[in-house]
Amino acid sequence: MTKAILISGTENTGKTTAINNLYDYYTSKEGRKAKVLFKLTERTEISTILEYEVNNEKKLVVLISIGDSKDDIINQKNNIVDELKKLSKGTKDVDYWIFTSRTKGKNRSSAISIAADLDHEYTEYPTLNAYYNKPSSPYTKYSISKINLINSLFIDNIISSEKL
Repeated sequence: MTKAILISGTENTGKTTAINNLYDYYTSKEGRKAKVLFKLTERTEISTILEYEVNNEKKLVVLISIGDSKDDIINQKNNIVDELKKLSKGTKDVDYWIFTSRTKGKNRSSAISIAADLDHEYTEYPTLNAYYNKPSSPYTKYSISKINLINSLFIDNIISSEKL
């Protein structure tokens, strides 16, 4: 069963850090020891397909954190679907699609559309700005360590509540 998870927030709120931490969790020896089936990285952005095993059952997870325009997320989803077709000579079921989105604008509406298509009851995890209810800026009053602490807490929440 496909499950969609959306990590949302405004600029400089830790969305990319959160998804990179999830990537580290999946691929680490302490995490899921996932095998990377496909990975496209550009600057700090990531688009990847990971495969791991739980109770002798293989699972696929897709992580997408790329671009801020509507077309960026659609293009990356299409790239992932193309890669899945190459990997399996047909469409392969993905257990979890986890991706980032801004909190408003075309990128968000596009991300919500994809999440709703994948799973009508998708889960959204807001980043730092939602917890403090203040607009973010490059001059945020919160230290990087505090941002990372908050984001690691909701990553733990994703892992525990979604039984990843």
